[in-house]
Amino acid sequence: MTRVEGGKLSTLEHGRDVEIVAFCLDREEVSVARFREAVEHGDVKRGCAPGTECPSIPTSTAWFGDGQSPSQNDEDTKVSRFCNGRRKDVDGHPVNCVTFREAEDFCKARSARLPSGDEWEWAAHGKRPTPWGSPIATDEPCWGKPKKRAGTCPIGSQPKDRTDEGLVDLGGNVSEWVTPPSRAAKGPAHWAYGASWYAIDDGYARAALGGMEMPAKRAETVGFRCATDAPR
Repeated sequence: MTRVEGGKLSTLEHGRDVEIVAFCLDREEVSVARFREAVEHGDVKRGCAPGTECPSIPTSTAWFGDGQSPSQNDEDTKVSRFCNGRRKDVDGHPVNCVTFREAEDFCKARSARLPSGDEWEWAAHGKRPTPWGSPIATDEPCWGKPKKRAGTCPIGSQPKDRTDEGLVDLGGNVSEWVTPPSRAAKGPAHWAYGASWYAIDDGYARAALGGMEMPAKRAETVGFRCATDAPR
């Protein structure tokens, strides 16, 4: 992990000031290999339907939840091909298609937690417009511009998507589960921050640094990293 010093965050969405206390954050998104190891050691409790095979890495999305229509089932079937649990050559890529609870379990097993939305946003840009300091361009993060990608990138493979503290892939690769930011209303929705490999629009990539409510239980575009309180 890397220590991130605190400060005053002006959130991107509302411009409100939030005081951030120093914390520590994983330098990288959690990889497929690390998540598989945690599942095999019993540190992550997978949610699988009774009587079905439960792979160590999720292999399907759940964008629409229970009671979805046939057309929505078809959509999950179509995008599930991007879940890294279906591939054999992506151990160094971020795990995706995990639920918020699975991410929480992984972090708790490390005596850690998910970062809050405010902490994530502060780590990603603080007083900078982007994690790398300059405005959105075409080649900094792992995202779908100037050409669409076929899935996630190897972790840390975009050398420009790196903060001054050495945190990588905050601008792209996968969006990341967080606990709700201070501005969030109480409700069942979970939050994710950061653009993913699928983002193709500058405005979306910029806005994603300020967070978004996620309707999906599992998404091919979402992974996570862990945080802890900083030693005092």
